[in-house]
Amino acid sequence: MHDSPHNPNPSPESDPAPVNPDVAYLRDAKLDLAAPCEARLAAILNVARYHGVEMNLETLRLRRGEKVPNPPELIAWAQEAGLWARGVHVNFRQLL
Repeated sequence: MHDSPHNPNPSPESDPAPVNPDVAYLRDAKLDLAAPCEARLAAILNVARYHGVEMNLETLRLRRGEKVPNPPELIAWAQEAGLWARGVHVNFRQLL
């Protein structure tokens, strides 16, 4: 296979660098999170930064062996950082 100039070093096993700085921050923390969890935490980090709050991953209390924090844990984490948060149930139609 001939390499194109746009991708001089293709490697199927290499993980491309994340475009989102919050995802990069989460991956650098080496928490071994699943992709949906990375997206969830990156969204909270992004909202916090928008409001001028710097979130600390060390204060996120994950239970031992748990890879995805549940909503009450995320709400507590946001509130401890000074954000206002609460859990609500919404369906897809309400999001649009």
